[in-house]
Amino acid sequence: MLVPAWITKFKLSLYKQKGVEGKTTLQRLFLFFISYHTAISTIIYLVNYIEYFRLNKNHLIEIHYFYRL
Repeated sequence: MLVPAWITKFKLSLYKQKGVEGKTTLQRLFLFFISYHTAISTIIYLVNYIEYFRLNKNHLIEIHYFYRL
């Protein structure tokens, strides 16, 4: 699978920001997984929040209880 050059440069810049250069392969995979998992879970959380808010405009109190669980 061919990857565009700008994506590779972006990933390398992310690695350098996190200080991955001196770490082992397992530590690199762990940091890579954590960063992507955090990004994806944040997006899913926001989408769920927006959908719930859109479907229940009249029930603002329910949003508080729904996300408190």
